[in-house]
Amino acid sequence: MNLRTLAVSAIAVALLFGFGQLTAEAGSVLDQSHMPNPADGALVIGTHTSWSAFGAQTFQVGMSGDLDRVDVLVRRDKTSATQPLVLDIRTTVSGAPSLGDNLSGANILAHASLSAAGIPLQTPGWVTFDLSGAPASVTTGDVLAIVLRSADTNHYSWLSGSVPGYSSGSNWFKAAGETSWSPMPVVGRDFGFKTWVSAPSTVPLPAGGLLGLGLLGGLAAVRLLRRRK
Repeated sequence: MNLRTLAVSAIAVALLFGFGQLTAEAGSVLDQSHMPNPADGALVIGTHTSWSAFGAQTFQVGMSGDLDRVDVLVRRDKTSATQPLVLDIRTTVSGAPSLGDNLSGANILAHASLSAAGIPLQTPGWVTFDLSGAPASVTTGDVLAIVLRSADTNHYSWLSGSVPGYSSGSNWFKAAGETSWSPMPVVGRDFGFKTWVSAPSTVPLPAGGLLGLGLLGGLAAVRLLRRRK
């Protein structure tokens, strides 16, 4: 690289960074939530010889970004439960959770599981599903569903309540393999949940130091070039 090219490059870099901006991932912030108080209802999540229950809570996304964490209010009903509790984020159709339970299906935007040991025994508690490894990309206004399931016959419970209810969604249930979701019998008694979203933030780069150093480097290269002529 000759000195003329070096000088031009130094000044260009100074201008680029001196007046540039940096896009960085901000930390997760709470977007949507329903925290029942009291939690006076529940849906059994699990599998039995005659049934297999899935639970779902729909919600409306409030900010664009990566949905990378979901908290739910649940309990493990028996010490003998050993199978994990599985959560997925999926699309909706006309306000209801979409069908298709294959975790690799196009309607499943993200999923995670928790071991039985990670679920509070008999006393309800908030647990966190970490989706940050493969988050769901969401846009403000999207209507999505949180779905819980388990293959355990000793089951879990997803707690619900209606004081107050969640106004931008509703809760649903279905048996595995069924061709439709059904609304929970008591309207407004939504499941306990929290969704967290990380949104990219644009941060101005410090102009003074980078701009000054770049311009000084460019000027020094120009001066040296003139001396050699």
